Amino acid sequence: MTTPPLAVGKLSPDADLAAARQQLQVSGRRYTLLLAALGLALVGSVLLGTAIGRLEVGWSTLAAVLAGKLGLAAPSVDRTTEVVVWGIRFSRVVLAGLVGASLGAAGAIFQGLLLNPLADPFTIGVSTGAAFGVALLVMLGVGGSYWGLSPLPLAALAGALGALFAVLLLSREGGRVRKESLVLAGIVVSTFLSALISLIKSLDEESLSAIVFWIMGSFSGRGWIHV
Repeated sequence: MTTPPLAVGKLSPDADLAAARQQLQVSGRRYTLLLAALGLALVGSVLLGTAIGRLEVGWSTLAAVLAGKLGLAAPSVDRTTEVVVWGIRFSRVVLAGLVGASLGAAGAIFQGLLLNPLADPFTIGVSTGAAFGVALLVMLGVGGSYWGLSPLPLAALAGALGALFAVLLLSREGGRVRKESLVLAGIVVSTFLSALISLIKSLDEESLSAIVFWIMGSFSGRGWIHV
């Protein structure tokens, strides 16, 4: 009894499995190389961001400060340079990296929860809702700190949740949220809230600088206590 020949253009199950394994190995190597390249780019950008500034810091001085703070070598630079490099620049660069990573994670979470590759906090109006909450609170003159908490982040959270609720409500049809209308509803809500923010700015010019400063964001005055 002879085994019938395989059809032309078709592979045996073993050949299919071997091809799939080879493809996974190639993809894994590419993924590893990509992660390594991104890691090197991250380290390079952190070092470059720490070295650049009004006070000139050489690479040898930067390496000495970081090595001393990480316990790899004895401190060998003056106190002023150490404070500038480690306490001011490096802490802010690390904080900026963490904020950027958080923003990227927020976008990925939105895309996963809403099952839409175009969904992100800016597209669906969540960021604009947060800005509107802050602008409204600044216009009302609410500030300071209550029980150790600032009301502005809470207002931003409330505005973001309100904008998300409005987007989900507008994009519902037949009891279900449609992917096609989700982005369109987000653009509508974002545009409407942007118009309200512009109205608040025009009505209260005294609070204009505070609103713009909070919306734009800043790392000035930040340090290790905020990391």
